[in-house]
Amino acid sequence: MLIPRSQKVDRIVREAPLLCIEVLSPEDTWAKRRARLNDYLAMGVEHVWCFDPDAREARRFTATGFVVASEPTLTVSGTPIVISITEVFSVLD
Repeated sequence: MLIPRSQKVDRIVREAPLLCIEVLSPEDTWAKRRARLNDYLAMGVEHVWCFDPDAREARRFTATGFVVASEPTLTVSGTPIVISITEVFSVLD
């Protein structure tokens, strides 16, 4: 999770982070992960990303569901945050 510099850091996050990222483990499924992702959205997180190392796939999660990332990078609008999907998965090869 990434929080803005202006946000107070506590043991328990009470304000919506800027970005939450989940990585599927081998025993995870998208259906199992959906409950946690819905919690993020309910908290007000605008950017929720999920990475599936086995499929080498990145997805965005929104209130309408999963969207497979078709572009080579994931970005957070209004920030300099840019994540290269290829670079993320390259460490697995």
